[in-house]
Amino acid sequence: SLMANVIKVASTAEFEVKKEAIWTLSNICTTGSDEHVRALVPMQGLEPLSDILGLNYSDEAILNAALDAVERVLDVGERYK
Repeated sequence: SLMANVIKVASTAEFEVKKEAIWTLSNICTTGSDEHVRALVPMQGLEPLSDILGLNYSDEAILNAALDAVERVLDVGERYK
């Protein structure tokens, strides 16, 4: 699926390509429906977002986007306990 390919690129590609895929995942989480977010989680879509947070990377915009995405995933998770 397209989402699986984006997750794979976000996890394995060279950094500049990976960064674009992470933006895509972040946009899915922050602007997509709850169903989109719920589909992303079992596909390991959160892993690349959390990985970027562990890097010593100075681009605050991508870090903030990843944090916003994680926050949305947590909010959706709370609604569907």
